[in-house]
Amino acid sequence: MPWRLIYTAIIALLPLCPAYAQPPASPPRARPAPSEIRAALQQVYATGNFDLTEETSENKIRAFLRNIWRRLRDAWRALFGHRFSQRLWETSPTLWFATVIGLLLVLALLIYHIVWTLKRVLRRRPPEGPPQPSAAEPVEPARLRREAVHLAARGEYRSAIRHLFLSALQSLHREGVLRLRPGQTNWEYAHELEQTPALLEGFAALAATVDRTWYGRQPATMQDYTRCELLLDRTLAAAQQP
Repeated sequence: MPWRLIYTAIIALLPLCPAYAQPPASPPRARPAPSEIRAALQQVYATGNFDLTEETSENKIRAFLRNIWRRLRDAWRALFGHRFSQRLWETSPTLWFATVIGLLLVLALLIYHIVWTLKRVLRRRPPEGPPQPSAAEPVEPARLRREAVHLAARGEYRSAIRHLFLSALQSLHREGVLRLRPGQTNWEYAHELEQTPALLEGFAALAATVDRTWYGRQPATMQDYTRCELLLDRTLAAAQQP
């Protein structure tokens, strides 16, 4: 695709060559006879059409292209100067074309960089809903679970599953099973539960679902949310056993 763009731009810039800049003057046209002029004027006054140019689609396209060539030529002369362009063309046409191709490559790279940057910016998804709570923040587990129910009712299953996991962390912290620390990862918390396999099984499955849906940005379904609710109940039941 970039090579097609460069090829099209080269074809468009060919009229900027000094050889194309000043086309040879056309031979003078013969003056029409006075009778022909008088007949043409009478026809113009009779029809009221004072534009003798036939407005066809072909003429409009030619005028549009001619305007583009003129603007490109003026931009080239404003950038390098007419004398420099003429002298460069007379010295070495190869160098002239190399200069044009180099500028086109720079322009193509700039366009590619702009498009690439815009795509990266547009691909960034805004956060869903209100700001999400942190795992280390002291929040009531029951409150987190109620928010998870409300999010699931609105179809926001990814946020709802994360709130269930945060509720599990807060509950285990209150039970004294683990201690919440800022910056601690989910699997570092799971590592602290290796001494209790019954507790680790449900917690690890819940953490894996959170990693897949929340951090991996994969879609979550109602079945995923229901399964996470069961995993949360199993984890809390195992934590309350002596």
